[in-house]
Amino acid sequence: IYGFQGTLDGRGHKISGLYISSSYGDGEQLVGVFASAYNAVFRNLAVEIDARGIRALKHGDVAYAGGLVGDSKNTDFINCYTIGGSITAQGDATYAGGLVGCLMNGPENRVVNCFSDCKVTAESQEATATNLCVAGGLIGQMQSSNINQMTELSRCYFTGEVEAGYRAIGTSYQISHCAGGLAGIASRVAISDSFSQGKVTVIKYYNTSVNKSIKVELYEDFYKNHFSSLQAGICDGGPVCSGGTVEFMVRCHAV
Repeated sequence: IYGFQGTLDGRGHKISGLYISSSYGDGEQLVGVFASAYNAVFRNLAVEIDARGIRALKHGDVAYAGGLVGDSKNTDFINCYTIGGSITAQGDATYAGGLVGCLMNGPENRVVNCFSDCKVTAESQEATATNLCVAGGLIGQMQSSNINQMTELSRCYFTGEVEAGYRAIGTSYQISHCAGGLAGIASRVAISDSFSQGKVTVIKYYNTSVNKSIKVELYEDFYKNHFSSLQAGICDGGPVCSGGTVEFMVRCHAV
């Protein structure tokens, strides 16, 4: 379903056995229960992903993969969760999240009482300054659409695995290709009462072999991870690996 607008209240029901593998068509590849959603509200909804997983495959373009929504703007997620199989985005630029691949929200929007225990993977063969490789336990990339106000993520958690693997092209070593327990990249986001628990890995490939692999042991002190390795071009974050600004964070930790 593309371009969903409106309100979906699952009333506590669960979508089970979800399997999607998509590599067809021209342009961007968006995969999820909803490929995209704008100006929408999702609440009280669960998704159990089949062992075969959710996969967005798009060589030469952008791939978005989310357990519930691939790409979303100005949308609330309240009391939603994803469990089960893996979520994978493969392409030149890739955005993968346990709940949402990429989320651009206004200051009035929020992500509240949500969680995921899935394995989330983003893989890019052509990572450049514009082709980012981003994986987040809940949200691949999350940012506020208002440069002066923050959007909200609160009372959320992640207990799965996150991995971002990329092959850098040109000067892309200067860019933060990211993996994080809650979000891969977060900019102008107020995060509170949230945590991540699980393995977070960033792998940089050179030709056909692994050039650098980082297995992150998450710290209880969020800020140790928050700023780790940004200057090296590989961001291996705890709750959030931020290429932008997380201006307000309280009662959050990684285990």
